[in-house]
Amino acid sequence: MRSLVRYVGVTAVTAGLVWAIVFFGERPLLNQVVVPRSGTRLPFWIADFMSAAAFGVWVSAAGSFFWFLFARWISGVVDWRSSGKRSIWAVLGVLTVAVCTVYGFYYVPIAESGGAIAYTFFLVNSSLIYYLSTTLASPPSYKYTPYGARTLRIF
Repeated sequence: MRSLVRYVGVTAVTAGLVWAIVFFGERPLLNQVVVPRSGTRLPFWIADFMSAAAFGVWVSAAGSFFWFLFARWISGVVDWRSSGKRSIWAVLGVLTVAVCTVYGFYYVPIAESGGAIAYTFFLVNSSLIYYLSTTLASPPSYKYTPYGARTLRIF
């Protein structure tokens, strides 16, 4: 139970930081670089971007939480050296990031210029949430499964 609370905490903090980056960093940047197509006003385009970004935050948090559930209660592995589930972790991460990016691509209207930056943000934001929450708070039997976990996870 304690590890579940810790995992939810790490995921919430990661999602909160990413959401702050979206709101205070990406939104002002998109206001400067995006030129929407005729018939679409920039505030409405930005509102669509923010809705899709919120969707990406929730889906990425859900994907990382599913990884935790799989690692903790479904797989039944006790020793991280014998887990061998890095491919499952990677596939789940790619699926999570793909859902977020594709949703943003189809939900946010195409812009005359600057739209590629928005799609890049969808990719980066969802990747950060999934990667950091799974790297910093995976259960002990999977704590070194994510790439780079040996370096980032010092506790």
